[in-house]
Amino acid sequence: MAVYAVFRRSLAPTPATAAVVSLLLWGVSRLYGAGHVVMGQMPIHIFAIMSGGLLAGYLLGGQVGRWALERRFELLLQYEYEPNVAFNYRLKQLRFGYKLERDTLLLTRDNVTETWKRIAESDSK
Repeated sequence: MAVYAVFRRSLAPTPATAAVVSLLLWGVSRLYGAGHVVMGQMPIHIFAIMSGGLLAGYLLGGQVGRWALERRFELLLQYEYEPNVAFNYRLKQLRFGYKLERDTLLLTRDNVTETWKRIAESDSK
């Protein structure tokens, strides 16, 4: 995730960027693993099988990590309320898109954005 975060600043936050980062990390890990083949500790066919499995895992993991990092998060509030009739409870849901940047929380609902800032803690106790 950290390598992707660095690359997405210079490239674009796209699936292709995640694939490039995944291939870079996979290549580094396979260079390390190739030492076992060179020293005779692992047969080449087992190394090839492991490399193929790792490649699939790295590519899939890179895309899942990109999705988790780039997706738009949503905050769902659910509460029960009682209309004018007794014992007629209903569940109401409010959905907010949110983005958290350092000490600022941005809540968006129906194309209206509200900004909330964290109050600094006082030093006196």
